[in-house]
Amino acid sequence: MSNIDTCDSCGKRRELWHNESTGLSFCEPCDMQAWENYAEDKGLVEAPAEDVQLLERDTAGLRVTLTYRPSRNDCLLACATSVAQTDRVVSLESAMDAFHHPMLYLSEACVAELGVA
Repeated sequence: MSNIDTCDSCGKRRELWHNESTGLSFCEPCDMQAWENYAEDKGLVEAPAEDVQLLERDTAGLRVTLTYRPSRNDCLLACATSVAQTDRVVSLESAMDAFHHPMLYLSEACVAELGVA
């Protein structure tokens, strides 16, 4: 059952998760941000200081890598073939979609340069 309503944090209409302790309902990005803020305040986790490679895959000669950049609070999508390599900055919210569908996030020129049909 989907719970689509307005997020108490960002005000966007999305699927929500209810926080029992506060009585508020958050969308996934806001819920994750709230947890990260709480965890950092309590010293439960330490944010990485350096870039962290999150995911990597090779499919049909295309290597796709997703790297989290904490200093910029974004991700770097890197795509490489035996012919060329290109990088694209993506938001945290788009990171997983960009990793699974990288050609949608690259310009036509970059796709042509990679030699991917």
